Amino acid sequence: MSAPDVPYGFEPEEQIPKDQAAEVERDLLQSAFLTTLGNDSPAANRVLKYLAGYCRQVSGTFVAGQPDTSAFYEGRRDVFLKILQFLEMDDRELLARARNEALKGREVM
Repeated sequence: MSAPDVPYGFEPEEQIPKDQAAEVERDLLQSAFLTTLGNDSPAANRVLKYLAGYCRQVSGTFVAGQPDTSAFYEGRRDVFLKILQFLEMDDRELLARARNEALKGREVM
């Protein structure tokens, strides 16, 4: 017997109409992203800074003569852009958070 087709995070007794399932799942995911990375904590900023670098948000994705590598890097960047979309954050806000975190680090020293 297979489990009912419900979005992750729902118990079987919390069945929702299939036409609403995708929207509800997106809302749950956005809530999880905002809870985890949406605050301006040093840990959240550290993770976002790491992901921005790893996903080539700033450095670009093009590698001359290597289309497969360029496509691979573009895939990484697409994942990071999706995270920013869930956080309702743009590049300017991300850079502002990074700048603020750097300034906090200088104050400690």
